[in-house]
Amino acid sequence: DPVGSGLLYRTSDGGLTWTVYPVPFGSGDLAFIDENTGWMMAALGVAAGSMGVSIYRSEDGGATWTQTYTNDPNLENAGDSLPLGGLKSFLTPLDAETAWVGGVVYAPETFYLFKTGDGGQTWAPQTIPAAPGMQGSDLAIDSGPIFTTPAEGILPIRFTGETYRTAFYATHDGGLNWEFVTFMPGAGSVDFVSPSDGFFWTGEQFFVTGDGARTWTTIN
Repeated sequence: DPVGSGLLYRTSDGGLTWTVYPVPFGSGDLAFIDENTGWMMAALGVAAGSMGVSIYRSEDGGATWTQTYTNDPNLENAGDSLPLGGLKSFLTPLDAETAWVGGVVYAPETFYLFKTGDGGQTWAPQTIPAAPGMQGSDLAIDSGPIFTTPAEGILPIRFTGETYRTAFYATHDGGLNWEFVTFMPGAGSVDFVSPSDGFFWTGEQFFVTGDGARTWTTIN
């Protein structure tokens, strides 16, 4: 049941056996920051450019979950700090209190990225500096910030205008501030394994960086 209940399976022996937990959600973005602390953004439905979600947290390895936020006005204690409007693509936690939710709102030159610092109870829009030549572009954040240390992270943002471009932003203070680094042509999958070493795959070309997304090399 996507908007009601589901089952969560957990293994502690590398997949040999599994324990099943009933949970109050059926689909969404699940992320654990350690073996005990987990976050869930449960999808509650999409309509007309809006998306209802509920945010849950677990502190016992997924056995029990507490709802810390919902933006569905039909539910009790609904809030609006993470607005109903906008399509939410991801939930990315940094620690037990800090996480980001982002995606796309169909308005040119508008970043859609929200941050919590209190375990998901309240949210605030994250300030992202403008990139050169972004006038008239639609901006989408398809996947959340990638942190390779508690302080160092990379945030890819897709720019859609006459062509697709991916802007890379970097943080050096755990996501408090972001700076524009560079553009790359195309859009696709991004991963970083250290503050300097990352990969970008557009479906047609594969790129590697060794200096935190400032320069990229094409790999055949």
